[in-house]
Amino acid sequence: MLEIAGLAVSGVNLALNLFKTARDAQAWQEKDIQVDDEWLKLAIEAGVLPAPECGYEWLNEHHVPSAELRGRCSPVIAHNDVQRIRYRLFLGQPASIGGRLMLVMTIRP
Repeated sequence: MLEIAGLAVSGVNLALNLFKTARDAQAWQEKDIQVDDEWLKLAIEAGVLPAPECGYEWLNEHHVPSAELRGRCSPVIAHNDVQRIRYRLFLGQPASIGGRLMLVMTIRP
């Protein structure tokens, strides 16, 4: 009997933990942030980004989903853990000719 009750309690705890994790994931906001040309170099020098500069590229935002599906790149996301915000990094204005560029980490096969 105690083992069954223990499993039931473990199951309840597991369900509560999954619910909390899902709720926390949904509580994050996603925003776009515009950076300048110099930002990438400064971020790598400061240790904010781990890879060398050749590991990143600015890709037209309209091409990112298909390039990601092909396994060529992964969008760089900046996290603000205090305010629970995820930022996508862009270069240029949304109304720029040809669209704006998103920072992605290139994936080499």
